Amino acid sequence: MATEKDNFSFGNYLKSARIEKGISVGDVSATICVGTDILYLIEEEDHENLPEEVFVKSFLRSYAQVVGVNGDRVVHDYLADLHSFRQIEKMEAELLKSSEFFWLRLAFFFGGLFCLMAISVLVLSPASGPESLHNKPVSQTENLEITEDEKRPIAGRGIKEKTDNRRIESTLDNLTLKVTTLEETWITITVDNQDPKEYILNPEDRIELSTTSGFLIRIGNTRGIRIMVNGEPFNLPVNNEGPLTVRIP
Repeated sequence: MATEKDNFSFGNYLKSARIEKGISVGDVSATICVGTDILYLIEEEDHENLPEEVFVKSFLRSYAQVVGVNGDRVVHDYLADLHSFRQIEKMEAELLKSSEFFWLRLAFFFGGLFCLMAISVLVLSPASGPESLHNKPVSQTENLEITEDEKRPIAGRGIKEKTDNRRIESTLDNLTLKVTTLEETWITITVDNQDPKEYILNPEDRIELSTTSGFLIRIGNTRGIRIMVNGEPFNLPVNNEGPLTVRIP
């Protein structure tokens, strides 16, 4: 039996000796004046809930004396087991800390990567949206003049340009178109079968364009504009049902 006890750790060793001698936990508690709850923690080797080391060693010696075993051996086994317990606790704490730092670093990494991608998209991607007059290059056959304080792009269908009490001029040959705004409206003009340009117009805005072939014009409010072609009035039919499309000539 002594050989079997030698294989027990301190708590099981004391418990085995107590049971072998027929002593109850209550008897041990009454003899050494230590609560049964502490004695159960000793037998279960619950280091996490046991009191300070100095008290436990005193309890172990007293317990060992009651059940007739070597108190020094019990204390030695207790200290060895406590050291192992503390090493495991330390390793678990370091592992937890390392795991927390890992996830934190991972979050910072992906956050930085996302910000870098967003900045790259903003910086490297070409500007989208409708073409505005202030960023449209001037061709060899077109000369556009716009006052600097009135250059503002308008989002919308096709190529849109908003004018606010300004004059847009373009000089080419043969056919000259002049548009004067009376009421707020929009107008789309296609010149020489090129891409259409759409203008959002306010009262007193003017457009002047020239071409060698013709214009295709789509007007939102026919009452809102006056058109001159080569200096002559161009009469527009009144359209109350929707936009009007006309071709000049």
